[in-house]
Amino acid sequence: MKKQLNRLIDCSMCPNMCKFSCPVYLATGSETFTPQKKARLILYREKNLLEDSDGFFDTVFQCALCGSCVVNCQYDDFDIRDFIIEERSIAFKKGFVPSLIGEVLENFNRFGNPNGERETINKGKGEIGFFVSCNTFKDKSILSATEKILNKAHVDVKEFGGGDICCGAPLFFAGDMDGFKKKA
Repeated sequence: MKKQLNRLIDCSMCPNMCKFSCPVYLATGSETFTPQKKARLILYREKNLLEDSDGFFDTVFQCALCGSCVVNCQYDDFDIRDFIIEERSIAFKKGFVPSLIGEVLENFNRFGNPNGERETINKGKGEIGFFVSCNTFKDKSILSATEKILNKAHVDVKEFGGGDICCGAPLFFAGDMDGFKKKA
């Protein structure tokens, strides 16, 4: 962990070139949401120089976890997302959860998925099973395109899953590690 903390220091002091690949920075234009600034805020919190607050935790939730910064990072052995996930977990345990994420978690508790839908797909019999995730279920165009490809390839597929079956990734990304472990 000490090596990673040293890398967090390196990240917080670097020239911040990864910001130009960060979709959150590109969308907001806010330096606060760059990976380097997040690293600096996390470092300050780790060193007890910054108190827990809605503002701090909102910043760690302003990350797509897409990995663009990691791809463009000069440190091959560092991934800021590990720290962001850890901070989200702390935020969740302390009740610092942005309202939109709270809605997603409420849907998860009520319907078993982040979308608030409870429809199941269980089509036919087939040689191969195709798990329709909650995200694929929500965007029917993905499911339709996948069906077309598999049909053209003459693959006999049984589809299952849908709105009430979810892998739990939204819980992980929201910082609810206990909920994620139960779901996974």
